[in-house]
Amino acid sequence: MARQYSTAVTFAASPDAVLAAAADVIERDFQVRASPGPGGVSGSTGMSLLSWGENLSVTVDSAGPQGTSVTVRSASAIPFQFVDYGRNRRNVERLAGQLSGRLASRS
Repeated sequence: MARQYSTAVTFAASPDAVLAAAADVIERDFQVRASPGPGGVSGSTGMSLLSWGENLSVTVDSAGPQGTSVTVRSASAIPFQFVDYGRNRRNVERLAGQLSGRLASRS
């Protein structure tokens, strides 16, 4: 199983709206502090029984009139963690799903 996982999604929302929603999802649903940066937002989960933690990131780029192109990524926090037991994939799917729901509720 991979030590990282990512997916790309396009939302019919402005980059600023996507960044605000991503920070909200990371802080509320993952219960970690979101760190906004240029073109993205990130956060880190803590250790658990099966993991040394993961680094979450959401990067945005304008997709023109279609909206905003978003890359959601989760990677193991420690490089020598060779197996993630599907945790990064679950993090990405959860974050992308929550982000989609959050943006849909704001429309």
